[in-house]
Amino acid sequence: MFEADFFVFQYKETGKQYVRTLAYAIPAELQGYLDLVHPTITFENPVAGLPLVPSPLSAATVAQNFSRHLSDRDERRRDAIRDSDCVLDVKVGLEISSNRVFRLCDAYMQLGARGTSILFASGDGGVSGNRPTNDCSTFVPTFPSGCPFITSVGSTDGVQEAAASLSLGGFSNIFDTPSYQTSAVSAYLNDLGSTNNGLFNPSGRGFRTSLRKGRTVIVLLNDGLIAAGKSPLGFLNPFLYSAAGQAALDEIASGSNPGCNTDGFPAGPGWDPVTGLGTPNFAKLQSAVGL
Repeated sequence: MFEADFFVFQYKETGKQYVRTLAYAIPAELQGYLDLVHPTITFENPVAGLPLVPSPLSAATVAQNFSRHLSDRDERRRDAIRDSDCVLDVKVGLEISSNRVFRLCDAYMQLGARGTSILFASGDGGVSGNRPTNDCSTFVPTFPSGCPFITSVGSTDGVQEAAASLSLGGFSNIFDTPSYQTSAVSAYLNDLGSTNNGLFNPSGRGFRTSLRKGRTVIVLLNDGLIAAGKSPLGFLNPFLYSAAGQAALDEIASGSNPGCNTDGFPAGPGWDPVTGLGTPNFAKLQSAVGL
């Protein structure tokens, strides 16, 4: 269908293998509707070693960093996507062209409107994103965490929860602050003051929103809502940033996500880019959604 030759590419420094092609075609009737078939021509970033994929690497970069072997279709890597109970949970972040960013974000908006809750892992690397910490002069946000129509989630450290220093969180350079989080972001920026001035876009969509175990909680809430004859939660963010939503999340106000030779963003009261709105409290959330 794609008129493509797939090969096993092996990254020379790590030995990690990828089944990929360097070019493919799509039927004429799909042109204008389909921007990218992933992961056909995308590779994990070989410099940062993080779960972030630029799209696509140039042929010269591939030749420099990868050796090619004959394809084995049985070794195709599975996408890290789980889709169940009206929740789409995706584990990797992407760096792709702005045109594809808007097309994908619009698609996430449509899924949310149809009742699907979309959760993406914010990623690793602190504010450095996919760059080595000493190789960035400004903070590096990634997609899709910056899309206002998905819920960006991450992890914490310790029994007494604090921000995980490797957590990627910050502000989008493409999407503006959406109305549902204007108040929360403004409060954080006021507290932040002049810290990190010039290193990020204070007018951008702030991410993260919540913590990783939120996926399980959302699945259980949707199960309860459907069993009660109600609609699933769908697009989560307006609810999570509402007074009722925030009251059902346990705040985490310590730690930071260093990178780019800085301490990154500090956690604090209310929303922050490192711990989001906090840890989901299932009992409180049940009450907040009317269960």
